[in-house]
Amino acid sequence: MEELFVPGRTELIGNHTDHQGGRVVAATLHRGMRLKFRSRSDASIVLKSAGFDRPLVWPPKGTPHPSELMLGESLACGGRGWEGELVSELPSGGGLSSSAAFCVLLLRVQEALGGPSLTSVQRAILAREIEIKALGKPCGLMDQLVISAGGTVLLDFKADPVVESLGPPPFQPGWSLLLVETGVSHEDLTEDYAAIPREMKQAAQCFGAQRLVDVSPEDLLGPAGSSLPSRVLQRALHFLTEQKRVGLFRDAWVSGRWRECLELVNQSGESSALWLKNLVPHTGNGQVEDLFALLRARRLLRGYPGAERIHGGGFGGYIQLYLPTDEKLHLEEWLAVRALQAFEVWRT
Repeated sequence: MEELFVPGRTELIGNHTDHQGGRVVAATLHRGMRLKFRSRSDASIVLKSAGFDRPLVWPPKGTPHPSELMLGESLACGGRGWEGELVSELPSGGGLSSSAAFCVLLLRVQEALGGPSLTSVQRAILAREIEIKALGKPCGLMDQLVISAGGTVLLDFKADPVVESLGPPPFQPGWSLLLVETGVSHEDLTEDYAAIPREMKQAAQCFGAQRLVDVSPEDLLGPAGSSLPSRVLQRALHFLTEQKRVGLFRDAWVSGRWRECLELVNQSGESSALWLKNLVPHTGNGQVEDLFALLRARRLLRGYPGAERIHGGGFGGYIQLYLPTDEKLHLEEWLAVRALQAFEVWRT
């Protein structure tokens, strides 16, 4: 049997900007999905996966599971039948792009079985199409592209996607980036996610554009921008200020100015919470907002220059936390009281 590994991802800065033609800095994780597989003589797929009480199959038997729809969509891209066993370290609904990783993995299987060789951009575009068709959940291209490209990258979506590798973290020795679970799943929050690109597009259309990347700050801050509904305007302002931060973060990262990176991460977290408003879902569950505030208070009271922010889609999943590595044990003890955990993305 052959074996493939596809990582999950974390977005470092650029929250909800890819679908508006913006720029994002993101990185792949050491955690991901590992698949052992072999080809079949027929055009069918049989996949055993931990966490499912039955194999996922295509063609389906009865009403297909969304993951089975993804299997079918990958075959529709011109693939061959196969069977395999999947082990995933990415929790469903956790905000680590498990569905995007699964779609990229399915395409890499077809490449390994003799299908067309794809560039990272081509693979990402096809993976997004599979995900949207199977889940009906609108999304940008960031998740699929960083997973397909690998490493820490700057992604620019203004025209044809551009990928720039940024290299390893510039932090001095003794720092860690952690992902802290919030205890809130992303599942069943499609409308919360869909509202963000929809309202950003509404703001862009006020100025005759389809995406906010084509709207100037002067226009948005003028009389026409003031006529927009409050949340629509605030989400548009988040996009414009976050885009500025992405450029500054990229320059600070490659120049080794790690304290500047921390400050920009904190600004991004504040903008997501106050302007993008992707901490509290329509259900009114404020658990993520409360945890975000507590993590910030804990850092300030303990007196170290770290940073914290929601990442990815928001509303649940994980919070990023930059902190000195010797603070990790204290954090884990603090989280254990709340029955929450954290895992390390990298350590310098």
